Amino acid sequence: MPRDPTQAILDTVLDCIITIDEQGIVQSANRAVQRILGYEPQELIGNNVKMLVPEPMASEHDTYLANYLEGRKGRVIGIGREVEGLHKDGRSVPLHLGVSEAELGGKRIFVGVLHDLTALRRAETQRDRFVELTPDLMCTLGDDGRVQTFNRAWLQGLGYQRTEVMGADFASFVHVEDAEATKQVLARLEPGAQPQELEHRIRCRDGSYRWMEWLFMRTAESVTYAAARDVSTRQEVDRLKSEFVSTVSHELRTPLTSIRGSLGLLESQSAMPDDKRADLLRIARENTDRLIRLINDVLDLERIESGRLELRPTLVRLEDVVRASVQSVEGLARDVGAQIQVDCPRELRIRADHDRLVQVLVNLLGNALKFSPRGGRVAVRVDAGDGSKTVRIAVEDEGPGIPHQSLARMFDKFEQLDASDKRAKGGTGLGLAIARAIVQQHGGEIGAVSEQGKGSEFYFTLPLLENTWNSEAKAAHVGLESVESAQHVMIVEDSEDLGRVLRTILQAEGYCVSVANSVAGAKALLGAIDVDVVLLDIGLPDGSGTDLWQWMQQHGKQTPVVVISGRGAADQGGGPGGPALVDWLSKPFSNKQLLFAIRRAVHGTAATPAVLIVEDDDATRRVIAEQVKVIGARCFEASNGAEAVELSQSEPPDLIVLDIGMCGMDGFELVQRLRQRKERTASLIVYTNRDLSGEQRKRLKLGMTKYLTKARSTEKQFVHAMKDLLDGLLPGEPQMP
Repeated sequence: MPRDPTQAILDTVLDCIITIDEQGIVQSANRAVQRILGYEPQELIGNNVKMLVPEPMASEHDTYLANYLEGRKGRVIGIGREVEGLHKDGRSVPLHLGVSEAELGGKRIFVGVLHDLTALRRAETQRDRFVELTPDLMCTLGDDGRVQTFNRAWLQGLGYQRTEVMGADFASFVHVEDAEATKQVLARLEPGAQPQELEHRIRCRDGSYRWMEWLFMRTAESVTYAAARDVSTRQEVDRLKSEFVSTVSHELRTPLTSIRGSLGLLESQSAMPDDKRADLLRIARENTDRLIRLINDVLDLERIESGRLELRPTLVRLEDVVRASVQSVEGLARDVGAQIQVDCPRELRIRADHDRLVQVLVNLLGNALKFSPRGGRVAVRVDAGDGSKTVRIAVEDEGPGIPHQSLARMFDKFEQLDASDKRAKGGTGLGLAIARAIVQQHGGEIGAVSEQGKGSEFYFTLPLLENTWNSEAKAAHVGLESVESAQHVMIVEDSEDLGRVLRTILQAEGYCVSVANSVAGAKALLGAIDVDVVLLDIGLPDGSGTDLWQWMQQHGKQTPVVVISGRGAADQGGGPGGPALVDWLSKPFSNKQLLFAIRRAVHGTAATPAVLIVEDDDATRRVIAEQVKVIGARCFEASNGAEAVELSQSEPPDLIVLDIGMCGMDGFELVQRLRQRKERTASLIVYTNRDLSGEQRKRLKLGMTKYLTKARSTEKQFVHAMKDLLDGLLPGEPQMP
């Protein structure tokens, strides 16, 4: 039998099309009913259509249909509505049902069209879930400006209860100063037009305000959709940026004006009295230091925020940190007429970055001195307490004190008691923020206590080492780096304990160390490796140190020798003698005496020590050369790595001052070449503007090595570093016990 063409067309329709009679019995159904509700069309025909809806709608269906036939108004027929359908497997299916009335063959029938809303409901659920999860504020407003719907961000972000938002006037949440602008934006909204943008402040439930960036859009149904992103942080950053520009502008212009004025006077008045000339030079230098501090603060802040502030912890004696910090602010203390008192246990040690701790303490001392009255007192107190696992470092002043409400924000960026350009004390407001970051990276805490009119105390705490280094060997650590290519010392000592102590002392100073506990063992080592110094005990189990000495002379080994013995040289009849004998140390001897003797053995004592300056900037090189001459050393200069290699071959230096940033052969390549040569015995100061990573420092180690940042190191610190590395070699410098 040929297929009904009308039915064939209906079977291509995606929606279910079902016809029923006046009793609700299904007369026909298209193929879509199987896809949407799981039934084959033939399973429905002849059955009541209420089988396709769940309770209670199924039980009400016959009554509803009868009421409609009696002339009462229908709820679906001719109107359409969303209903829940019943799938063959028992699950609920969301549908849109539209029913129309028709006549077929003289009989009244009803035609139902069912559209599957499953995909739409799923999309709506995902949309609602997203709206609820987003931190942005979202809401809809009616024509009267009242909130119709809103998401969870209103509750979680602003702190409101649902009843406080639903139906509320949107304008009631807006800051009074932004109300008029908000009203104008809402009035300009047109259905279907481009969204309108607006930034204004929204009130939180606690009374505070947050800046929001809004987008408003109106639909044809006169519903306004609104979405907002919290931009309070951006607004605060913009405010701080503006304040920072103002502050830095003041902090830059003021010292630059002083420097330019001082140098201009010096240039134009050649016959100026010496005292006036010295005063102008002092002004120029102090204001240059001020500019350097500003630049360092800005760079440190950038490193902190980018996570690139790298600590280089070593064993640090807190007394050294305090002393270095006090020395750095001596000039300021003299200017304000204040006295600095120090209370610090001598042997208290922690593991920390020495230079960064000095930076923290200098900042606290500088602030205390700036706000101290003339003739006032500033105290530095270091206290570990009994049984405490932390050490507390505090700086106390007798200044005007700080209001209680200001203490909480003292360590925030750019914060000052007076942020205007006219403030008397100066500063960028960065120092305490940087100090806090440094202390926190050390695992400590920083804070302040103050009372107006009674001074202030700024303090920070740091974790103590579990075991304090009390032994003399451990105390030998002076913050210098060691490397495998350093001078090689062979210790010939039969006491295992003393050998271990001596090894520790020398390795802490950067020496490579081998240990032999007998004459035979020493001969074997001397035959296998190159040794720069022999540290020789006279009393050995298989002979005397004198026997080893004579063997070395017979085999042409002119290695310098430092004798360590329980008896003096006079008791030994003057000892073995000979040109290779450098020193004779009688037990017990101090670490300083030992290190002095080893340095003399390595570098010799006949000539004035030589310093090689490797720097491509002519002006900087000249300044360093003058500083070298002041301490009594000879200097020769190289403007690049190739010149440095050539000069070091002709006269091996005792100390190299190196700037790593040079054209051609840079500092890294130069150090690598020197490591492979006998010139590796030179000590090294890496003097650069770069902040070096831990890996870069390892690549730059050459014997005893110190690292100084040009912009951060004072002239006094630089000269002290040179003297420390040339200890005992400078003319007229006595051996220190």
